[in-house]
Amino acid sequence: MVSVSAPSDEEALLILDDRDVYPSVNPAVDSCPVSFINAPAGSSLRLYNIAGELVFEEIYDGEKWSPPSDISSGIYIYLIEYEGRIVRGKLGIIR
Repeated sequence: MVSVSAPSDEEALLILDDRDVYPSVNPAVDSCPVSFINAPAGSSLRLYNIAGELVFEEIYDGEKWSPPSDISSGIYIYLIEYEGRIVRGKLGIIR
């Protein structure tokens, strides 16, 4: 059995400094939830469309996240913020 623990606040800040946060999906399941690897629970998660409009925002709980059904297929910019540190990246959603 493998045990995985969430990073401490200090470790989380170092991770965000290194920009070592990225989305990970498992395409073998129908709902295809996303895990943001190394993103600490309590991070702010925001998705923007290519036009720069905010389309989704919530506090990331550190668990797998499934895009709401009202978010259509497309390329999005994700922004994860934790204690003033920000990581950005691209996320493709295919419905």
